[in-house]
Amino acid sequence: MAQAFREKEISFLVLVEEVIIKNNQLYLSLNMLVYEWLRHDFSD
Repeated sequence: MAQAFREKEISFLVLVEEVIIKNNQLYLSLNMLVYEWLRHDFSD
């Protein structure tokens, strides 16, 4: 019983980790886009 729970717990943590990593990548690319947009906006 405890073993099965442990495996579920681990797979849940892995899932959370993947979501966090994906969100970080999304956030970084959004930051880059905003940065580029602001830079072009102010340079005109």
